[in-house]
Amino acid sequence: MRHNADQTLKTVLLLMILLLVLGLSAARAYKNYSGIIRNISRKAEDEKYYEQLRTSASSYSADEKMLRSYDSFLDLAGWVSIPDTDISYPVMSEEEASVGFYLDHRPDGASSSYGSLFIPAGNLPSDDNVIIYGHHMRNGSMFGELGKYKDEEWAHEHRTITFLTEEGLYSYEVISVFVQSMASSGYRWEDKISFADDASKEEYRQKITALSMFRLEDGHREYTRFITLVTCDYSVPEGRVVVVGAL
Repeated sequence: MRHNADQTLKTVLLLMILLLVLGLSAARAYKNYSGIIRNISRKAEDEKYYEQLRTSASSYSADEKMLRSYDSFLDLAGWVSIPDTDISYPVMSEEEASVGFYLDHRPDGASSSYGSLFIPAGNLPSDDNVIIYGHHMRNGSMFGELGKYKDEEWAHEHRTITFLTEEGLYSYEVISVFVQSMASSGYRWEDKISFADDASKEEYRQKITALSMFRLEDGHREYTRFITLVTCDYSVPEGRVVVVGAL
């Protein structure tokens, strides 16, 4: 009898342990499932948010009055667009005190995996070379379409980048497309945001066009400013695709 009682107790204990494990597994699965649902819902909200921004911007004429309509964005630097693409977004200025903030926050300050397009701290919209970073989202939004510039035909068909700032509307011509690994000690575009003279600008132009995957310039011109759009690229370790336009 004693043996049977011990065996029954062991069975009960094993069943309790099994139920506890199953309960914990179910709770973990529910938590993971809830997290996935929240992420999907959040991404859908972000996608809708940016779609509404693009739609509202299209109703304005491209001038400084348009920017004033978004004065609730405290760090708004301008608005970047590439005709015949979905790239039409506000660009934020990153602050020294909050470096990295716009990697995971929208222009309205809400937390978001989409983040915002932004100019890094220390770089200004009025500089000789304006650098704009943005995420490469899987659905092609934000700077996702920059990857299409690796196709030569597509690049030639999308040569224009417009950047609206408080100074006015600037139209840039794409002169270079290249892929760079952040793991290498190669060229760093952020090292050149201002130039001492025209000779320095020309040296920069030659460097940039030499890096390009294919020739885009259709004749030598004197450029006064540059714009550099940067997003992730997965063809190389820690890759970035870089699209440079010249004014």
